[in-house]
Amino acid sequence: LYDDALEHIQKGLVQKGIELVEESLMEDADDAMTWRLYGVALTAIGRSQDAAKAMAKAEELGLDDVDTLLMKATEAQASGKLDVAISRLEEALDVDGGRFEIWAGYAMALVQAGYKSDALEASERAVSLGERHAQAWYVHGRVLRLSGHTGQGLHAYKRALELDATLAVAWHERGMTEAQIGQFAAAAQSFEQVLELHPGDAAAAQALELVRKQLG
Repeated sequence: LYDDALEHIQKGLVQKGIELVEESLMEDADDAMTWRLYGVALTAIGRSQDAAKAMAKAEELGLDDVDTLLMKATEAQASGKLDVAISRLEEALDVDGGRFEIWAGYAMALVQAGYKSDALEASERAVSLGERHAQAWYVHGRVLRLSGHTGQGLHAYKRALELDATLAVAWHERGMTEAQIGQFAAAAQSFEQVLELHPGDAAAAQALELVRKQLG
């Protein structure tokens, strides 16, 4: 849930991200990173008092320097300040370049900013460090797809879902990629998986309707 929430917030889908964060906190109310992410998301929609409470809870539970930089980067991405996000992530890499999640976040920020070649290098690094982590493969897939490597992107999404079949954003991106290459039946199944995990996902419901029309 945390990974899903983070991806939605980084893409600017803050309200959906908040819903996922709240679900995650119901499962584990003692995770400092999740509380900090909650604060970032609440700030983005103007709920300042609630955001302050969430940030205070995160500080109470404790965050290290790298995690703090990661949250600052996420906050900047959610606000569209990609240059700031990239700078914070580069600072985090200077502190600890061995964490796949930093490279994954860096890749996402770079590709959003249009630096596709650099993003691809960063996502490859994320996969090499986090080969057994679905999030690393999901990010690699997204960077590949946005860089025009559709087939390789689809393979990466499938690998992510082999590692974690509950990663809804990977199902959604897989469906988008399958639809892009004309695999509408497969795309429909992918969007159905998203809705099974998150029944109220309006984007997945709309996408499913569109691919079903293609199927006749």
